[in-house]
Amino acid sequence: MPLPCVAAIYLPDGIPRIVYAVPQVILIYAIASKTQARMIIDHRRDGGKMASGWAAFGISLLSLILVFVPLLAVVVFVDASSYGTHMNVPGTEDEIYYSGDATEQDANSLITVLTEEEFLGTPGGVTVLLSKSDGVYEVSFLLIDGAWDEADTVMYYTYLGEVIADAGFERPLMIHLCNVDFEQEKTVRID
Repeated sequence: MPLPCVAAIYLPDGIPRIVYAVPQVILIYAIASKTQARMIIDHRRDGGKMASGWAAFGISLLSLILVFVPLLAVVVFVDASSYGTHMNVPGTEDEIYYSGDATEQDANSLITVLTEEEFLGTPGGVTVLLSKSDGVYEVSFLLIDGAWDEADTVMYYTYLGEVIADAGFERPLMIHLCNVDFEQEKTVRID
């Protein structure tokens, strides 16, 4: 992955993106001036004409459409739909996905439990995945990197799993602690 893309991913959230973009534009301008300015001056001195700026703009716009529209379609339609049916939690930035044999009523019950436990409604929101297969409910929580290895975190999600199970979700209940790609890093079984 190109260095500017990696840097953009890891740029802290509090820093405005313009602080990242402006130095790149300046750097690109400086490189182009250094490597091409002499050739352009020589070309014009020898009677050469400059190409249309509008043609360059049109080609750039067409390239942008051809590259980013399919990419946007993949991100919006493929990624999100792979989690299941989406529900926004009213009045929050939180979202619940449910899949398999889990129903909308199950998702609403989970929202009720998580709201009562004050898990939902935090700034920035959370995403929770609920699924059911062969009579077993599974709830997946997104955690920051490495949090699944901390004893206090595992204890909290074990407690939360007990509360969810006691709220009418059948046992055994599987609680998955996941990384940012919703890949399971640790599973807690609630019997």
